[in-house]
Amino acid sequence: MSTSSKAAILFLYIPLGYAIQTRMRSTKGIVNTIATGWVPAIALITCLTNLPLTHAIGAFLLGYILFICVYEIGYFYNDTLGTRHDEVPRRRLPFQPGEYSPIALIAGRLTVFSVLAFSLGLGNNSLWISFYVALVGLIFLHNVLRSTPLKFATFIQLSAMRFVAPIVPFVSVDELLACTILGIFVFSFGRLITYMDGKDRLTVNERSGKFFNAQIQLLALPTTALLSLYTGSIVYVCISLYFIVLYSTFGTFPQIRKIVRSEDRTS
Repeated sequence: MSTSSKAAILFLYIPLGYAIQTRMRSTKGIVNTIATGWVPAIALITCLTNLPLTHAIGAFLLGYILFICVYEIGYFYNDTLGTRHDEVPRRRLPFQPGEYSPIALIAGRLTVFSVLAFSLGLGNNSLWISFYVALVGLIFLHNVLRSTPLKFATFIQLSAMRFVAPIVPFVSVDELLACTILGIFVFSFGRLITYMDGKDRLTVNERSGKFFNAQIQLLALPTTALLSLYTGSIVYVCISLYFIVLYSTFGTFPQIRKIVRSEDRTS
């Protein structure tokens, strides 16, 4: 085994390392994750908590590490045992089972998750606890369901939870509900279409159009505007406008358009 392969295997044991090697896999995938997931989450934390930007970024990183420790275990399950029930299985893990330790991969993440949660005092946060109970339950259901159409229901929920997970420790119940609604419209719906297409259960030829994703975001604007009106916070409609501009930019410049499709087939 080459030195680079050994380094790649060691990288699997670090939180986020598994997602980078199996879901992002390229600069395009990383840019997609940052632009559609990280930037909105940081904006939400900044506006809803009134933290300075630097502190909001730090809070986001803590929340994201907690999330990715759990979600990567779900990814690993999906890439191994979960493929037994997948009509269109895809091999994402670039290593053979004997080349890495699944126990170390899982145990390391559970350790980081537990230590970080304890350090942040989240054991008394009922909102955070219930969120992660639901997240783990959905990950399990998504991987044991044999029916692909039923997985669409778990997929969109997992996608929405992925959008809000980094902010859960820092917001109220009402704010989390508003952020979840926002996430369904600006983050999850388009991914669901791509997921269904990838499972050969839906053919959307228009999806290859330059401004298809921007049009979806534009049509979500009335709901996100209502969110801002009802909550008294402009952040929701601003994030909606951000996604419109983002996807319009992808459509305008063909050389970067593929960025938006590099990760959308995963939850």
